[in-house]
Amino acid sequence: MEENIQETTALPVQEVIQEQVDKASGFFSGVIDYFRGILPSLIIAVIVLVIGILASRIMSRIIAKGMKKSNMDNAAQAFLVSVIRIVLYAVVVIMVLSVLNVPMSSVITILGAAGLAASLALQNCLTNLCGGFIILFSKPFSAGDTVELDGTVGTVEAIGILYTKLNTFDGKTIYIPNGKVSDAK
Repeated sequence: MEENIQETTALPVQEVIQEQVDKASGFFSGVIDYFRGILPSLIIAVIVLVIGILASRIMSRIIAKGMKKSNMDNAAQAFLVSVIRIVLYAVVVIMVLSVLNVPMSSVITILGAAGLAASLALQNCLTNLCGGFIILFSKPFSAGDTVELDGTVGTVEAIGILYTKLNTFDGKTIYIPNGKVSDAK
C-alpha cells in the first residue's frame, strides 16, 4: 500500500515539473523567435548609428575648421560647434529609432515636451545666453575696452557666453550676466 501512495504522489509531481519545463521552453523559444524577427532591424540600426556618429564627428570637425577661419569670437565658435554636434547626434538617434520602427509622433512629442520644460526651467540662463550671442556677434565692445555696465565701471577682460568679466579700477573682478549687459545702455 505504501508503494501505491508513493506512485500516486510521484506521478503528479512529474507532471507538474514537465508542465513547467514546457512553459519555460515555450517562453524561451518565443523570445528567440522574436529576436530572429527583429535581428535584421537591429543590425541595420547599429550600422546607421555607427555611420551616423562618424559622419557627425567629421561634419563637426569641418564646421569647426571653417569657423576658425572666420572672424568669430572663440567662445561663440565653441558654443556653435557644440550645438551643431548635439543637433547632428539627435538626427542620428531619430534615424536609428525610425529604423527600429518606433513611432516618430511619440518621440517628437516627448522631445517637444522636454524642450518646453527645459526652456522654462532655464529661462534666466537662456536670457544670458542670448545676451552673450548679441554681444559676441554685434560687438558693441571688446576685451580691453573701458565700459560702464550695470552701474560698474571697468575694463572688459573677457566676454563669455553667459557672463562678461570686468576688472574695476580698484582691482576687483566683476562678472555681469550678459542678459543685463545686452539690455544696458
